[in-house]
Amino acid sequence: MRRSICGGWDSGCATASPSRRGVRQSGPPQMPTILFEDDADYARGSRFVQEALSRGVYMHPKHNMFLSLAHTAADIDFALSVTDEAFKIVARL
Repeated sequence: MRRSICGGWDSGCATASPSRRGVRQSGPPQMPTILFEDDADYARGSRFVQEALSRGVYMHPKHNMFLSLAHTAADIDFALSVTDEAFKIVARL
């Protein structure tokens, strides 16, 4: 599961797509976190998680998220789809 979700995030970050520039992923494999460069007050991170939450995915702007075996492949695909939209919105800020 971690490879699926983090791989999905990494693929966008690694290719430096416009919506993922200035984004870094950190944390242990089962507890990834998404951080934005030049975001000392977590404003971009907060907007990112607000956008994800408004679409049905709960995340934290400055703390690791937790993956488990309870998350299905469909859950991961849904989260990746939602976060892709959230990345695009934050990129326009």
